[in-house]
This record gives sequence, C-alpha cells and structure tokens, in this order.
Amino acid sequence: MNHRKVFSSVCSFIDGELDDATCEELKKHMAACPRCRIYVDTVRKTILLYKVKDTPKKVPSTTRKKLYAAIALKTKEKK
Repeated sequence: MNHRKVFSSVCSFIDGELDDATCEELKKHMAACPRCRIYVDTVRKTILLYKVKDTPKKVPSTTRKKLYAAIALKTKEKK
C-alpha cells in the first residue's frame, strides 16, 4: 500500500466499500504511517460534519464584522 492508493481509496474505505484484503492492507499502512492516518481521520471528520442535520448557527454580527474587516485587510495587502 502506498500513499496514492490510500488517497484514492479513502472514500471507499470510510464507506465500508473496500474488499477485506484491501481494507486490511490500508489499515496496516495507516498503523505505520501517521500522515495517512491523519488524512483519513480528517476526511472522515469532514464527512461527519457535512452530515450534521442541525441548521447552521448564525455568526454573531460583531464576529462577522471582524471577519469581513480581516478579509478586507488581507485583500488590500495582496494588491
């Protein structure tokens, strides 16, 4: 198992669609490769976040204003 195979198989792995041999091979690789383990965990968490059925929380207006000001400042700096 190499990094490219992990990256191409991550969704199938998370969804439980890989054959047993490939799944075991991927698990073995992740046990020895912290980078791939972090990658798979990050993808898994991202998918879980998108599956949340709660309505999005509203950002407080003061926080939104600070965010927009920071974006505007960064945009000006790049020009």
